[in-house]
Amino acid sequence: MNLPYASKMDPTLLCVVLLLTGVVCADVQQSYCPPSASGMGSCKQWDNIVNSLPLVKQLVKLGQNLDGILVMPGDPLYENATKIIMNLRFVDRKPAIIVGCNSTRDVQAAVLFAREFGIRLSIVSSGHDFIGRNTVNNSLQINVYWMKNITVNKTDPESDTGASVTVGVGNSWGRVYEELDRHGFMAVGGSSPTVSMGGYTLGGGHSPICRSFGLAVDNVIRFTMVTAKGEIATVTKDGTSTVDLDGKVTKTTNGDLFWALRGGGGSTFGVLTEIKFKIHRPKYQFTQLLINYNFRQNGVTIAREFFTFYNKFVKTLSRQWGGYLIVSSPIYPNTIPGVKETPGSILLSLLHYGDYAVGYKNVKPLLDFHPEWRTYISAVNHTSFWSYEKTIKDTHYIRVYIFNTFLQDNSFTDQFTNTMVDNMVNNANQSGPALFGCTFAHIGGKVSDFPVESASVSAAFRSGLVSLSCAVASPAKIYDSYLINKAIPFANELHKIGKGVYFNEPDEYLDNWKDEYWGDHYARLLKIKNQWDPDNTFRCLHCVGSDQPLPTRPPPPQPSRPPVDPALVG
Repeated sequence: MNLPYASKMDPTLLCVVLLLTGVVCADVQQSYCPPSASGMGSCKQWDNIVNSLPLVKQLVKLGQNLDGILVMPGDPLYENATKIIMNLRFVDRKPAIIVGCNSTRDVQAAVLFAREFGIRLSIVSSGHDFIGRNTVNNSLQINVYWMKNITVNKTDPESDTGASVTVGVGNSWGRVYEELDRHGFMAVGGSSPTVSMGGYTLGGGHSPICRSFGLAVDNVIRFTMVTAKGEIATVTKDGTSTVDLDGKVTKTTNGDLFWALRGGGGSTFGVLTEIKFKIHRPKYQFTQLLINYNFRQNGVTIAREFFTFYNKFVKTLSRQWGGYLIVSSPIYPNTIPGVKETPGSILLSLLHYGDYAVGYKNVKPLLDFHPEWRTYISAVNHTSFWSYEKTIKDTHYIRVYIFNTFLQDNSFTDQFTNTMVDNMVNNANQSGPALFGCTFAHIGGKVSDFPVESASVSAAFRSGLVSLSCAVASPAKIYDSYLINKAIPFANELHKIGKGVYFNEPDEYLDNWKDEYWGDHYARLLKIKNQWDPDNTFRCLHCVGSDQPLPTRPPPPQPSRPPVDPALVG
């Protein structure tokens, strides 16, 4: 049995994997037979060594039995496989092994391999992760991008809407929306059509239509996942059914795991492979209302007056209206060499679902707000949710630091106005400016109708009116620290005004993360985590149980190595 890629991989790269088992890489490198070596006799020593290592033997077996692919450093696919990370601050991280999964069976094999050899796991799908949870140096990375099954059930008694869709977690929301549209349905999912549903849903999942239909987690019927033991678990509100490696089925009537998965965060309780959602047949068309103002106009910062208006307007917005307010800093003259002054922008992108005559009355104050200041206004009717989603353009591959808070009813004060405007102006109007962009995702409405204890998302998520995420973009790595240090004081001010933080769009440097993400729910989440993953097989930055000490593992067995041919050493 020969190691795949051994003949073309530099031994130093292979050592990234072998070091995880305690193998002395010098022994391997001294015995390495480069592809250019004359005669294959001397290469036998290399083959003997790599095939005497337990990890390597199992790695070969893993690759041979996958429905998907095994990718390692040195493989032509490796560089592309590591570049799906959307936040370029983390794209340089290098997993030791990437398992591209095409099936739940592949995920099982990857989890069990990592456990056997004590290798850190990371999990990735579409790469939309702001703080580097989905990629770790020297990890075994499980990539579920290729798990793209979609099954629409138009008559599902398990769904209180009468219909459902079952999707592999590698699907993008755009792909699912398009398929559902063919059948006359829609689902509660992300605004970004390229985001996949795994981590998005596990973190809660707000949506342009969540004010009418609730969060993504409020629309889940069933999860399928692989546990830390390699079991396949089917998880519903009525309990969990697991199938172990021997085919033994164990059933519980405890809904704790279902509760935990609906807001407890990704990369924590297991590897999600499939989700079943309730779906909705639209009763109305959609209308997208777009209004844009300049942040600064004719040298005057009109953003301050806009926020004073918005603080009252957002509290009157009916649940028929969802969508976003997007604000970007101006660029002042002479702050960036070679870059002209720009006014910044205040863009309202609202989506209406319902009787438009009623909806129009609700936004009439907005339409009457300083029409002379508007730089753009349009109202576009869409026959379906997918018709709207097709117009959304994603921003890919940016270098960014992000921070978030849930704005409550009492957050919209003069203090909030001053915090937003002063930070965006003062940080922009300086040499070496920090330019911020902030997205106000409108929540509330139906989101707040669900009981706080119905899912593990925080009470602040349920009571909030806006999930506010701000970001500062960095042009290159050398500017990261400077810009992050500009962002943190802004973030700290917002945390005092809002309450809680969205797990999917969080601050990387967050001291009280347990309370900010989950509040009183954390103790229950930790108990469930310790029940399903007592060894902390799944862990990531500021995830449930991530600060617990790892159990002590015995060192992996050391192989008896064949003697090294002196001719190869010298």
